[in-house]
Amino acid sequence: MELAQTGAAILPVVVIAIIVVVLGAALIVVRARRRGAADATDEASDRASGGSRPGAGPSDGGDGDRV
Repeated sequence: MELAQTGAAILPVVVIAIIVVVLGAALIVVRARRRGAADATDEASDRASGGSRPGAGPSDGGDGDRV
């Protein structure tokens, strides 16, 4: 009987821990996708402008947003 009570007491903690892990993983995936999309956009912009040097300004073929 004590084991059942202990299990019932631990169950909410386990459920909350699983939810936290799943939400954390989802956050990591979303950030990675956003970063990947931003990198792809920057790369496409660099290719379109003819420059690929980091920190290059608009006058020298870059987009000027990198340091």
